[in-house]
Amino acid sequence: MLNRCVRLLKRDTRAQDLIEYAIMIGVLVVVLIMIAPSVTKSVYTIFKRVECVFTKDHKWVDRTDGLSGGACVAVKKGAK
Repeated sequence: MLNRCVRLLKRDTRAQDLIEYAIMIGVLVVVLIMIAPSVTKSVYTIFKRVECVFTKDHKWVDRTDGLSGGACVAVKKGAK
């Protein structure tokens, strides 16, 4: 009986596709989790720049250390 069950399990490959898809989805989830922090920071910076453009008497100043990001700073009236 045990030998018969083992032979049936060896021949039955119906679930193989399902397992392969589950592994692919798992790998994609891990990759997306690894990429998410950098994408989130980039999107945040873009929205902050847009917000700064629409804020009266403010301008965007990029970081000087070569990293991404910057700051929205108030501009004194009369200054360029």
